[in-house]
Amino acid sequence: MTTQEFTERLIRVYEGTYDFTRPYCWEELSFTAYGYFFAHQEKYVLTREAQMWETNGFDHVFVLETPVITDRLLQAVDRMISSHAEPELVRGGARYPVKNHMYSDITIVLLSREPVPATIQKVIRQYRFSRSYLFTLRGWCDGRIVAVDLAENSVYGNGQAKPLLPLYHKLLTQ
Repeated sequence: MTTQEFTERLIRVYEGTYDFTRPYCWEELSFTAYGYFFAHQEKYVLTREAQMWETNGFDHVFVLETPVITDRLLQAVDRMISSHAEPELVRGGARYPVKNHMYSDITIVLLSREPVPATIQKVIRQYRFSRSYLFTLRGWCDGRIVAVDLAENSVYGNGQAKPLLPLYHKLLTQ
């Protein structure tokens, strides 16, 4: 399977609930696609003016096709998450996210045509990015990395990406 075929499968799964932009560029990284999801939940009594609670959830998915995943690429991805995605897409340049923000997930999907070396697999599994805002009163943000090894039909991810791995493995083996 090629990276383009996997990307199309992935977007078909997500496009029912996500809005996609193709391509998406940030500095030296040129992502094949960027998907955005927004979930709003609220509870009220009788009328909307008598609102009990409200939460907003956000999910950002970036798809990057690459011949091989390198340590330099992972450093660029980490820099992108910490200096672009979290401050600009999650917080909107402000000190804290919008009112009633509950969570934001930033997922980077790396599609590799070549096998992923064991050292890179270890770096991916140990990767951690997490921010909480006002002791989680304004929510939190998690960074997730999923590496899809198309050469060996394998999927790797960090701890925060663990719930996503079965979906990506299923897409890979279909």
